[in-house]
Amino acid sequence: MKAKPVIVLLSTLLSIFGIYWINAGKTSLKTTAEVAGREELINYTLPPGFVFSIWGVIYLGFLIYAIAGLKKPKYNNTFFERTGHWVAVSILLNLLWVILTGLELWIYSFFLQVIMLFISIKLLFRWHLNVRPLTNVQKWMSIPFALYSGWLTTAMIPFISDLLNKSGWNFAPLEQRTWAVIIYIVATLIVLLAYRRLKQPFYLIPLAWALAGLAIRFDGGLRITAGALSVLLLVVFFMQLKPYLENKRTSSL
Repeated sequence: MKAKPVIVLLSTLLSIFGIYWINAGKTSLKTTAEVAGREELINYTLPPGFVFSIWGVIYLGFLIYAIAGLKKPKYNNTFFERTGHWVAVSILLNLLWVILTGLELWIYSFFLQVIMLFISIKLLFRWHLNVRPLTNVQKWMSIPFALYSGWLTTAMIPFISDLLNKSGWNFAPLEQRTWAVIIYIVATLIVLLAYRRLKQPFYLIPLAWALAGLAIRFDGGLRITAGALSVLLLVVFFMQLKPYLENKRTSSL
């Protein structure tokens, strides 16, 4: 009965330890900070380091999810049956992603991240958030899944930009900063459209957080655009949060 939450718990702990061990410089692999700071050309879609602290919130959510599954048989019988194994797989894939980026195997890392994003969206759909009323378990335990999916969606942006930098593309016919502004806007539209299907307001938070970081890191038009889009996403989040928590249909965007 409790095999799945135990597997999720062990997978989460293993992944946390492995990522810590790598980022503490205990291996020959490059740390996440080294990978993020080694860009030959500046990446205007890469937020500052503090933004990546969202991983701590996501992993804490997965730990709570696993522990709750151990303590609540009814919860264990329903939502763990739908999500348990895929959560464990996804968490271990994240550890593998850190290893691949530490080895600077960028193409493999990119395709692995696409797989992780697909799994995260699949997991979010398995919470059946488009059906009302929602149980408290659905409302609260789906939050780390929404943050995880939202963050993987957001993380695709600097990753693709970095691959384009490495390819030698000169950004013609526009300037690099102009492309960055376009990417900020397109990313916001994609996340808002995805939210209409996913129905979990916390899916919006990672991009809002990343854009806030970009507004802090850069100046001029980048700061204005990133800051304005971050505020827009937060406004939508709070507009959608109340009906979500009150078990009402979220309002149309």
